Amino acid sequence: MYKLFRTIILGTSLLLFAQVVPSAYAGNIVPLLDLIGGGMAVVPLADAVGGWSFHIDHPLTIGAVGLWDEGKLPLSISHEVGLWTANQTLLLDVFVDNTGVPVASASPDGQWLFTPVAPFTLQASDYVMAAVWGDPINGADPFRIMTHAVTNGLTYTAQCGKFLLNGLQLVFPDCGGGSLTDASYFGPNLAVVVPEPSTFALVAIGLGGIIRRSWQR
Repeated sequence: MYKLFRTIILGTSLLLFAQVVPSAYAGNIVPLLDLIGGGMAVVPLADAVGGWSFHIDHPLTIGAVGLWDEGKLPLSISHEVGLWTANQTLLLDVFVDNTGVPVASASPDGQWLFTPVAPFTLQASDYVMAAVWGDPINGADPFRIMTHAVTNGLTYTAQCGKFLLNGLQLVFPDCGGGSLTDASYFGPNLAVVVPEPSTFALVAIGLGGIIRRSWQR
């Protein structure tokens, strides 16, 4: 009976830890790319995916996947966002919708919405990311093109897109051309997440106290 009681207490405390940790992540989302202004908001005439490719020189741990929210308005549809290696191996497949965490942008034209994910480390290499764009009939939200952007911890390499698709589907896009100052489809984004030390400290203290009391009993 004692062992069962201790197991229940420990399990409850670990569940509490699991619930608090994501909330700490959500408050410290740092986008790896941000828009700084200019360009225009567009919706394709037919279903499409849009995004961009990049290179990193050192391991990078991803904690959230995001999407541009033009005008800070509610999204019309849930957008599937994919991250691939350059040889088309799918690494992440995440949906971003109105439950995403709002993150401010330097651009006055909108904000980012991020879906936190389990920490995922990318090794130094080349990657491609794209999001389901949609169309006016099936539902769509504007992506930003011909805008100015800045990166944090990675190097932008090209714009990526695939058009005239048969419905809302996530497919590997074609990449080429574009730059941070004249083109690309933004679109999808990634972020690192820096947890608040104070939150982790409080959770750790509480967890330790619960476990210690269960042992004493």
